[in-house]
Amino acid sequence: MNTCSQCGSSISSKNSLCSSCLTEAAESLVSAACAGDLASISRVLELGCDIDARNALGETALCRASQAGTCDVIRFLLDLGADVNASNRFGLTPLMYAAEFGHVSAVKLLLERGADVEARNLYGGRTALSVAGGWCSADHDACLAIIELLLNAGANPGTRSEDGSTALIDAAREGKTGVVRLLLQHGADIHVRDELGYNGLLKAAGEGHAEVIDILCDNGSEINYQDANGWSPLMLAAREGRLEAVRVILKRGAEIAGRDRNGWTALMWAASKGHAEIVQLLLEKGADPEMTDHFGATALMKAARGKHVEAAKVLLQHGADVNSIDMHDLSALMRAARSGSPELVKMLLDKGALLNAGDEDGRTPLMIACAEGHAECARILIDRGVNLDAGDEYGRTALVHACRAGHAKLVKLLLEAGAKAFLADDDGRTPLIWACMGVGRSEKLKKSARLRSGNEMPEIVAILLKRKAHRNVQDKNGNTALMEASARGFRSSVALLLESGISFNTVNNQGLTALKLAEAAGHHDVVELLKGFGAE
Repeated sequence: MNTCSQCGSSISSKNSLCSSCLTEAAESLVSAACAGDLASISRVLELGCDIDARNALGETALCRASQAGTCDVIRFLLDLGADVNASNRFGLTPLMYAAEFGHVSAVKLLLERGADVEARNLYGGRTALSVAGGWCSADHDACLAIIELLLNAGANPGTRSEDGSTALIDAAREGKTGVVRLLLQHGADIHVRDELGYNGLLKAAGEGHAEVIDILCDNGSEINYQDANGWSPLMLAAREGRLEAVRVILKRGAEIAGRDRNGWTALMWAASKGHAEIVQLLLEKGADPEMTDHFGATALMKAARGKHVEAAKVLLQHGADVNSIDMHDLSALMRAARSGSPELVKMLLDKGALLNAGDEDGRTPLMIACAEGHAECARILIDRGVNLDAGDEYGRTALVHACRAGHAKLVKLLLEAGAKAFLADDDGRTPLIWACMGVGRSEKLKKSARLRSGNEMPEIVAILLKRKAHRNVQDKNGNTALMEASARGFRSSVALLLESGISFNTVNNQGLTALKLAEAAGHHDVVELLKGFGAE
C-alpha cells in the first residue's frame, strides 16, 4: 500500500498523490501557469502532478498559459512534455486560446511545436482561424499577424463551423477589414453561405460595416444576393438601422424595390423599426411608399404598428396614402389605435385618415382602441367626432368592446362622451350583459385585460348601473345580466345587480332562472345571496 506524498493517506494507485490532493494540485498547477510562476509550477510537478492535469473547468496549465500569452511558461511546459493539443471541456485548444486573446508570439510558438491548426472546438466546431477571424481581442495588426501565421501553417480558409460559417463570414460580421482582405488573398470563397443562407456580405450589411461591404463587392459579392428568407444586404442594413451601410449599398446599385419572401421591401423594414433617416434616404432614392407586402400592408402601416412617429411623418411627407388598407381592411389609423400611439393617431387624422372606416369585421379605430385599452387614443377619436354608437359586423359598439376587454376607464370615457349603454348587439347582448360575462371571450382579450377577481368586472357593472343601463334585457337565449353573472359565480356583480332592483325570477329560453343557473354551476355563495333577496 502506497501513501500520498502530500497528506500521507493510504493510496492504492501508482500515483504519488491521493485523489483529493491530485485535484488540489491540478488547480494549483493551472493557477501558477496563469500567473506565470515557473517556480510554483516546478514545485507542483515535483509532487507528482500530471503536467496535463485539468482544473474544474477542464483547462490544462498550457491552456491558461496560452490564454495569458506567457511564452516562457508555454515553452517550459512543452519542454516537459505538455500536450500541445490538450483542450478544455469545451474543446478549446491552447492555439485557440492564444489566437482569441491576440498573443502573436504564443501562436507562433505553439505552431512551431506542432499545434493542430485544424482542430475544432466542441461548441460550434470552430477552428483557431475562425476564432481569430471573429473573436480575436487584439489590435488590428496583431490580429492580422495571427491570421497570417495560421494560414501559412496550413489553416484552410474554407473550413466551415457547425453552423456553416467560415473565417471570412466571421470576420465580415465583426467588421475586420484587414482580415477580410487577407482571407480573400488566400483564396477564401466569397460566395460561401452559412446554414441560414448568410454570406459575408449579408453579415457585414446587418452589422453596418460599410468598408467591408465595399471590399466584398470589389471582390465579386452580388449586391442583390438574397438568403432563404429573401433578405438582401439592403434589407438587413435598413432593418438594423445601418445608415452608412445603406448609403454604400445603394451606391453599389442595389435593387431598392426588392422584396423578401413575405413581400417586405427595405423601406418597409426601415419603417417597421422606426429608422426615420433610412426611410428618408430610401424615399429620396426612389422607394415607392405605396408598395405592399403579400398581406397588403404598406410601409406607413408598419410604422404605425410600431408606434414610430418620425418614420410615419417622413412617409406622409413623401405622399404615402393615409387611407390605404391591407387585405384585412386595416388602415394605418387602425394600426396606430391598436398599438396605442396618441401622437400617431392625431397625425394620421390631421392628414385625412377616415375616422369611422371599419376593417373586415367592421371594427372602427375607436373600437380597436377600446378593445386594446388605449384611452388617450380613444379620447382623440372622440374629440374628432367619431360615431360612438357604430356597430361592427356583429353589432358590437365601442362600449361593448371596452366592456368585453375589462377596461373600466374606457367604459367611463365612452359613457361620459354620450355612448348609449342600452344598445344590444346582434345576439341581443347589451354592454351590461357583456360586463357580467367576465373579461375576455378569447385568449387575446384575456391577455390584454386587467383582471380583478378571476374574470369578474364589478367595477364596470357598477359604472353601467350608475348610468341607468337597462338591467332586465334578455339576449337571444333569454339570458339576462343577472343570469350570466350567477352562472359564472360572480358574487360581487350579482350583489350589485340585486341591489339595483333587477328582476331575479326571469326565466331564459331553457326555463332556467338565475338561481337555477347558480345551483347547477355549484356557486353556493351566489345561491345564498339570491335566496336572501327572495329568488326562487
